[in-house]
Amino acid sequence: MASPVQVSPPARARRSLAGPLVLIVLGVVFLLGTLGVLQWYLLGKVWAHYWPVLIILWGVVKLLEYHQAQRDGTRPPGIGAGQVFLLIVLIFFGLAATQASRFNWGEIRDQINIDDGDFPLFGHTYSYDDQLQQEFPAGGNLHVVNDRGAVNVTASTDNQIRVVIHKRISADKQEDADKWNLSTKPQITVSGQTVSLNANTQSAGDHWVTTDIDPAW
Repeated sequence: MASPVQVSPPARARRSLAGPLVLIVLGVVFLLGTLGVLQWYLLGKVWAHYWPVLIILWGVVKLLEYHQAQRDGTRPPGIGAGQVFLLIVLIFFGLAATQASRFNWGEIRDQINIDDGDFPLFGHTYSYDDQLQQEFPAGGNLHVVNDRGAVNVTASTDNQIRVVIHKRISADKQEDADKWNLSTKPQITVSGQTVSLNANTQSAGDHWVTTDIDPAW
């Protein structure tokens, strides 16, 4: 009589670490935000551009787990309902943040007159005033570049161009506003008969800077 053959039960699949790892990364990032190490507007900008990195990280962890299960002769961990839900939420908020980052929130703020106390999400507003002066060639023409702010031109009584500058910068703290103020100084350049006045707000990148310039020439 043949002896019975014992069949070992299939090894249970290990729990996947992909979901917990993504949650840990998100938790650390938001902790840095609540502690003030990272500023919230910067976190939003990073999230809007780099959230797919978390999905890539998720896929790398799942791939490593699959190869480890193959070596151990066990079933690779699957994707549970909780992980599917987390992945959907991640993609939804990531796409929403990407679309939101393409809006000109500074312009919207100006149009609806949101004050710092009304909506602190935009940060505090710091104001700066400055002046520029440059000799203006006889018969010359003025070219103004200002994509964030107003331009009010008045007549001058001499051969000088005088520019009064009123700048508003949105930031979480004074140090950051001072830094962006220095990097967005308006510029006057002369090329032949053309005088170019550039508000230079683009030097702040995605940071909200509005410059109203009043040239007299």
